[in-house]
Amino acid sequence: MVPRPKFQTVQRRTAEPSRARKQAVFVATAPLRSRLGNGFGISSTRISRALLGMALGVVFPISAAGDLPHAVAVADDVADRVMLFDPHTGSYIGDLFPGDDQNLAAPFDVEIGPKIKVGQTTYNDTVLVGDLRNQRIVAYDGVGAAFLKELISDVTVRGLAYAPDGRLLVAAGYAGVRAYESNGTFVETRVAPDVMEGPYNAWDVLVRPFANDGQGDLLVSDTTLDIILRFDLTGQRLDTFAKLPSFTFVEQLAARENGDILAVDVFGGAVHEFTSGGTWLRKIMVTRPRGVFELFNGNLLIASEAGVQEFDGNDGTLIETEMAGFPQSAPRYLRYLRCRTPAVRGDLNGDAVVNSFDIDPFVLALSDPDAFAQQYPLVERGCVADVNRDGKVDAYDIDPFVDLLIGE
Repeated sequence: MVPRPKFQTVQRRTAEPSRARKQAVFVATAPLRSRLGNGFGISSTRISRALLGMALGVVFPISAAGDLPHAVAVADDVADRVMLFDPHTGSYIGDLFPGDDQNLAAPFDVEIGPKIKVGQTTYNDTVLVGDLRNQRIVAYDGVGAAFLKELISDVTVRGLAYAPDGRLLVAAGYAGVRAYESNGTFVETRVAPDVMEGPYNAWDVLVRPFANDGQGDLLVSDTTLDIILRFDLTGQRLDTFAKLPSFTFVEQLAARENGDILAVDVFGGAVHEFTSGGTWLRKIMVTRPRGVFELFNGNLLIASEAGVQEFDGNDGTLIETEMAGFPQSAPRYLRYLRCRTPAVRGDLNGDAVVNSFDIDPFVLALSDPDAFAQQYPLVERGCVADVNRDGKVDAYDIDPFVDLLIGE
């Protein structure tokens, strides 16, 4: 198992902050507020970590999302395991759990799981694994690696994603896109199958909370009609996002930080890149690719028949093979074990932009994670407040947050 950071002790306030403390926090953030308000553009302005820490009177928690590993997870169909890769460099750092052929037959996709109670024990940090051959979704303890339970049965599971309403979306092949509560209860068919217009055979669903003029949308890949379709968050059809003559089995979809969309074309032997509006930009030729993730260094981590490899994010040049492919591994979809849905770093109030209105929720995210979760239930603290992307939300995120605000 890969060592994982633990929580430091957090000194939480048990009463309403005093007027003096509130004033201290206000003073600590005043230079930044002033800059945003009058547009002076003084690049040297910073919020002092020490001043903010003293003003709040806390020891900042060092973990962003419980004890889940700060990693990109990749299901391996050969060894029935989940591999972990560094989200910055793409390097292989270990396995979430060793091969489990007792509970898995064809692991295909991985997602962050809900809190799960088994017996008298509640597991706060879980990981879901979609099993293509067994047609079910199972849960593992994300810390101890133990198999917990079958969460969803009788579903032709391909890609997994979370809708902004918190429900788990499952690209379920000929059954369209199905929505489930966190306890595994089926809710509805969010995107109905359509043999003529698609999706005939849904293999992945990508949630874009801020697309569609801020209303959000869903991109669904269809491997039978070789098309990527666009729906609103309720599942109503909008239009065709992309359809190329070369498409020959489009599986995973992923978003880059700049909003561009990556589409994995398995038998077309390429990873295609599109603008957020669906205009084709380029392709990277890869032997039977299955999954893709943009690393924090801007390069692309691609899972394929050749293994898990890092490619230059600009020109598509192969940089390094991080894990050998078949017969050693058969990697599938790639998921980052921090963010359930795409988010804007530094957007602490969830309005899709980073500005002065994010200062107060940022302070709250640092000082009182529980209060932040209550006030901003739809914002993932571990995604947006971990501005320096080290897997922790702490004082070292303050300066990077200021840089985002002043555009440096």
